[in-house]
Amino acid sequence: MHSKYFIFLTNLLILALAQANSNPKLKFNWDPSCPSTPSLNACYITINSDDEKKIFQKNLKSNPETKCAYKHIELTDSITQANKNNWFEDVCSTGVQCDVLVISGHFAGEFIGSNIIPGINDSTNLPMSTILNQSCQKTCDGILKNPSKVYLFGCNTLSGKEADNRSNIETKFSKEQIAKLPDPLCRDIYQNKKISSNSRTNDMIKYRCDLKYLDYFSTEQAELTAKIRYSDIGHPFEQLSK
Repeated sequence: MHSKYFIFLTNLLILALAQANSNPKLKFNWDPSCPSTPSLNACYITINSDDEKKIFQKNLKSNPETKCAYKHIELTDSITQANKNNWFEDVCSTGVQCDVLVISGHFAGEFIGSNIIPGINDSTNLPMSTILNQSCQKTCDGILKNPSKVYLFGCNTLSGKEADNRSNIETKFSKEQIAKLPDPLCRDIYQNKKISSNSRTNDMIKYRCDLKYLDYFSTEQAELTAKIRYSDIGHPFEQLSK
């Protein structure tokens, strides 16, 4: 009898530890000069550069009305090697209530960037499909529905399907590197050659090449994302972001 009771308690402890390990602890930061703990939460999902986050925090802290109003929480701090593929679901499970949400990163149907998490060699990403699933299942209302203000700092988050004459300003390749690219369309487009008389088609090809060679999308993923961005396939990014 005692043995069974001991086994029951052991299993209960193991379950509790497993739940604790799968539920990341969020770090709350605020100005130590504040007379009391702020009551509101400013949540950040920093996928790429933290420049936008720093400016946002600076503006809040420099305003006497908001300096001590917000605790600051970086949600990507909870990413580990174990949960890197479902980190957002884990953050949602904490039940954190965000009053302001700031998401910054490149956007190409998903938020992507080079914000490498210590101990993890992969860059951070947050697919729109993950956000939509969590929103539809009502399992992340504290992050996705509770905020009174949401700031999306990322290119293309509100883009439609019209041509925008994409330039080569962000192309990081030298002429020698461009000449060695295996994709002939990308070689031509990076050399400012017009592939088509349709400007939207040229933009789509340029975008596909950027995703493939600059953001390291797979060929299939780059092709599909570029078509969703510029062709009549799928919904425009601006509709997904809303």
